[in-house]
Amino acid sequence: LPDAFTDPPRFREIVLCAPDVGFDDFKRTVRRVVDISERATLYKNGNDAALIVSKWKNLDERAGESLRPVLVDGLDTIETTVVDTSLMGHSYYGSNRSILRDLFAIVKEHRPAADREWLDRQKMPFVRTPWWIIAAFPREIEWTWRFEPTSADGVVQASATDEVTAAEESTRVGSIHPLKQ
Repeated sequence: LPDAFTDPPRFREIVLCAPDVGFDDFKRTVRRVVDISERATLYKNGNDAALIVSKWKNLDERAGESLRPVLVDGLDTIETTVVDTSLMGHSYYGSNRSILRDLFAIVKEHRPAADREWLDRQKMPFVRTPWWIIAAFPREIEWTWRFEPTSADGVVQASATDEVTAAEESTRVGSIHPLKQ
């Protein structure tokens, strides 16, 4: 990739959910994804039926279902096999509440895996990079979004209210910058 695209990182978060890419090809190319983001996350599930079929068809283990963890510096690998998934086990990242809560912690709260208490850190001997397993159910949240009128500088102010309980209610404010034409 051109230096102008990678320096500084172009994306704050990149999340790869159940990628149907060969394990070795993924390990060779994911470095580019890590380099253009502040944080990259991989969700994988050893019970993903669609990726198991793809493995048989392609005669190659898939990054999104491999029984081996994908260990690359700068990539948070999250093993989701222990969560309840659909019959095929492939759409868990869009339908399982625990996974959706974890995705929210990444994309909205920008929390690294080490700061998400429902993840259990795993380590292999002689390997520096850890991987993570969803070991507990994350605290469920519901969000209500409010968009304020555009400010003078053209930035729309957005705030979200965490509605877990009335006693814990908190508000977070972010900014949405309109795309420049």
